[in-house]
Amino acid sequence: MLCDNLETLIINLEKDVYKKEKISNLLNDCCISYSFIKAVYGPTMEASEYYLCARNDNPSFGNRHILTPSEVGCFLSHKKALKQFVQSSHKDWLLVLEDDVSSTNEILTSLLEVDDSKLVDDGIYILGGQDG
Repeated sequence: MLCDNLETLIINLEKDVYKKEKISNLLNDCCISYSFIKAVYGPTMEASEYYLCARNDNPSFGNRHILTPSEVGCFLSHKKALKQFVQSSHKDWLLVLEDDVSSTNEILTSLLEVDDSKLVDDGIYILGGQDG
């Protein structure tokens, strides 16, 4: 089962205490162990750091060639979670959630019941998204 090999990391801005409590309650109700990753808040980044990451060649973003500071912060937060997982986890799978995820106990419980032997070992499964 997926739950045996799954690490769950929640991306959270430190100032968003309510969101942290809400997602904690949801995951605790589902008996999912998790930890938090401090989100990168793009609007407060140094301009030099922002412009190193702002270029976008992905046509799914409506041919916009520069990401907003918030989009850069989101990207860097997910990258930070993946890097932490690769460097320090002994689990086979990573579930990254943002603190404002919209889900129910039933959806999360169903996810944990997936037979991980049926998943592609080097796959990435995206369960949501916005703007492409």
